[in-house]
Amino acid sequence: LVATLGIILVFTLGVGYRYEQQRAAEFAINNNQNSTVHSEQSQRLPHWRLNLYFLLRYAMPISGFLMYSYTYTVFESEPLFLQLLAVSRSAIGGLSTYCYEKFLSPYCHSGWPLLILIASLDFLTGLVSLLDVWVVRSVRGKQIDGEYSIDTSLRCIVAVVGLAKYFFGEIDYLPTLVLSKANIHHEDEDDSISNFEHSGELNASSNHGNTNSCV
Repeated sequence: LVATLGIILVFTLGVGYRYEQQRAAEFAINNNQNSTVHSEQSQRLPHWRLNLYFLLRYAMPISGFLMYSYTYTVFESEPLFLQLLAVSRSAIGGLSTYCYEKFLSPYCHSGWPLLILIASLDFLTGLVSLLDVWVVRSVRGKQIDGEYSIDTSLRCIVAVVGLAKYFFGEIDYLPTLVLSKANIHHEDEDDSISNFEHSGELNASSNHGNTNSCV
């Protein structure tokens, strides 16, 4: 876990450093020019670098799928509880989106604040995922001769941990989506020519599709 978080932090800082270098250089060149479009395009990262970052970030192994399977195995005799848990996750997903839009997005929408937010949420989500150890220990304490003795306390622990992980997981995903969308730009130099405009739009769509595939 520590090694994975360290790799994420190093690549986040690398992307941020490159971003700030490009931004400072372009501001120095375009200091006396009144071109907002080119200034905005210059603040964006090369797509191959951003895609490489996303591939490395999401290539790390996670235990989420194993815990889903483990939960279904333990509560296979209580489908109603599993269904209520799935519905609650949908509600928590809406709540996480609202919290990000209300409290984080206005202050961390681009540049270093956004990259620091991504690194911080990665670290926090990793810590929250350690609550799975509490779930496993609680389930083992209720296991008698291969059978699980399910009571209210076990249901509450599984529900609280599962919803907390889903909440932070959704918030952790949203900055990545913002970063991938904010990095789209047309690569044509002459916007006055319609053929180049069309080609730039196709390139932007293709780059966005590649970035989402990496995510």
